[in-house]
Amino acid sequence: MLIPHPALPPSPENGAKRDVLAEVVKVLCHRRDDRGMRLEEFASRCVRRGEVHELVTTDHLETEEGARIDRVGFLGFAEVEVAGVVERGDVLLVDGVAVGTVLGFDGCHFPNHYNVLIHTERPLTGPEVGLAPGSRVRFRAPTRPDDDKDDDGDDDATERGDAVGSTHRWHPEHAWNGADARHEPGTTNRAGVRN
Repeated sequence: MLIPHPALPPSPENGAKRDVLAEVVKVLCHRRDDRGMRLEEFASRCVRRGEVHELVTTDHLETEEGARIDRVGFLGFAEVEVAGVVERGDVLLVDGVAVGTVLGFDGCHFPNHYNVLIHTERPLTGPEVGLAPGSRVRFRAPTRPDDDKDDDGDDDATERGDAVGSTHRWHPEHAWNGADARHEPGTTNRAGVRN
C-alpha cells in the first residue's frame, strides 16, 4: 500500500487515475538552503508526453499559495513518457522505490519546465537516491485506506519497496548503478516492479 506523508493526504475530490511515467535524462547533485522557490496555487498539473520537468526534494510541508521553499535537494530532470496528472499527495517512485510525496509545484522556470516539489524527511540529491540517466520515475496516486489491491490485482506492499527520506531511511542496497538503472520492458526490477 502506498501511503503519502500524513500532512499531504489526497483530496477527497480526486478519483482514480493512471500513473504518470517518466525517464531520468539528467541527474543533479546539489542542494540549497536559500533557494526561494514559491509554491504555485495549483495542487495538480497536467504533464504531456515529451515534456521535461525538474524533480526537487524538500523537507518543507507548507501548502499555502506562495509559500517560500528554501531547503531543497535537486534530484534531476525527467522526460514524461506516459502523460497524465501529477498532484499533491502522489507518491514519487524511482525504479520502484518510494522516494517521497508530491508537495506541489514551483513555476519559476515555466514555460520551460516546472519544478515538481517532493516532500522528503530531509532534502535529497540524485546520487543519494541512486538516480542515473534512464532511471524509471513513476507518480502514483496513494492508496486510500479502503484500497488493498492495485490495478494489477496484487498487494501494493509487495511493490513499493522502502520509502526514501520520509518514514524509512535510504539504504545503500537500494542504490542503482548505471549498469542496471534501465530495465527492458517485461523484466522485473529489484523492488519487484514489472517494467
